[in-house]
Amino acid sequence: IDAACGHTELVASGDALKTNYAYRFRLTDIGGAAITLRTIATLTDGAAIVNILNAVGYDAMVMGNDDTRAGSEHVKELAEGLNFEVLAANYTDYAGSRIFPDDYMIIEEAGKKIGVFGLTAEIHETEEESQNGRTPDPVEMAIPIVAALQEEGVDYIIALTHLGAGSAYEDSGSEYVASNVDGINL
Repeated sequence: IDAACGHTELVASGDALKTNYAYRFRLTDIGGAAITLRTIATLTDGAAIVNILNAVGYDAMVMGNDDTRAGSEHVKELAEGLNFEVLAANYTDYAGSRIFPDDYMIIEEAGKKIGVFGLTAEIHETEEESQNGRTPDPVEMAIPIVAALQEEGVDYIIALTHLGAGSAYEDSGSEYVASNVDGINL
């Protein structure tokens, strides 16, 4: 991996996590543009980023809204090459069909069941960008997922989000979801 691409530190930190910590699971919001908007992603149509993310060894990531610029079909194709779950329960194609098949995943660690689901930020679309997909309201999507995880008997629920935080996102961000959906632990 070329150091100029800015991902050598990411892979090195993944290797350190694998060898230095007893608990293995790793989750990430990769910043909203994991497979797009970076030179190496553009030059390889996202394929090099898939290899880098696989090398880190994540268990799950949330897809960022900027990644949708590649179009929902391309995002789905790239996600199929990943060795881990991509979670974005509120990311659908323009017709309303889910892009990723699983609403959530359950990780068993140290005798505990941890439910994880993902939500991504709103896609600001124009008519020309409609192939990018849609993002229904994250609270409306989270409520039934949390209920399903509770029925599964999980000990903890993690909302892996790319929704923003702070006053700029007071009616749509991570804090908004956490305060409007009972049962989320982190």
